Amino acid sequence: MENDQDRFDYEVKRLMEDPIVRAELALRDLQSSLDHVRSAMETLASYISREKANALEDGRVVGNIVADDLPI
Repeated sequence: MENDQDRFDYEVKRLMEDPIVRAELALRDLQSSLDHVRSAMETLASYISREKANALEDGRVVGNIVADDLPI
């Protein structure tokens, strides 16, 4: 059993030294990070859209900007 674990550890170490494997793992990490950023941006856009709709409905001014001037 220990030989199997040693062999596995050796193969993992060998693979992790391969620049192509390391680049692939880095790309997966980057994609995951981009997915999180995209989700956060969608949440923020939704929030801004709701706030703009509420401001327009109430006839409010947001800062020095009239709600009609806010992008959706």
